Amino acid sequence: MSEPEHVESLLTTPAFRLERIVSRGHASPPGFWYDQDEHEWVCLVSGAATLEIEGSDTVALRAGSTHLLPARTRHRVAWTSPTEPTVWLALFFRDAPLPMLAAEHIARIVGHMNDDHGDSLLDYARHLAGVPGATSARMTQVDSAGFGLAAETPEGPRQLRLPFDAPIRDTGEARSALVAMAKRAREIDHTQG
Repeated sequence: MSEPEHVESLLTTPAFRLERIVSRGHASPPGFWYDQDEHEWVCLVSGAATLEIEGSDTVALRAGSTHLLPARTRHRVAWTSPTEPTVWLALFFRDAPLPMLAAEHIARIVGHMNDDHGDSLLDYARHLAGVPGATSARMTQVDSAGFGLAAETPEGPRQLRLPFDAPIRDTGEARSALVAMAKRAREIDHTQG
């Protein structure tokens, strides 16, 4: 790699730090994992990247994709595009603006939805996220404000984000919110079909 990764601090306050990162084919060194005291929310402005999250699926990001990494979530950058600059906005913060789900709740929700409710995930992508051509969908993350989906479409993979109507705190509230969303998606499907 000819150029080092460029990291620029855009704004630092007592509550948060916002950085702009430009990667050109960079990846975390083999065996290296980030394990931060801060929550990190990333938005890919341009380019493409793949994140590996310990104990979870990899997350493919492209321009416009976002991902929330709660504090102590071990993760690494597996790949960034070598053919174009990958520009990230990374927001680091300590105090969660919303209640944080426990790691075991996140794993339980994501595993259950992917193992038992693939039809609902596909309905969410098609009818609630506005991707009618989706052919499959997997839940990639969940937090108190909503969840991420990786959807396959004829045009290629899409990373989607769907919000909950109100913040959730545990698996019971997640179940209620996800069931209500599944009913709403089915109602939309019935009115369109």
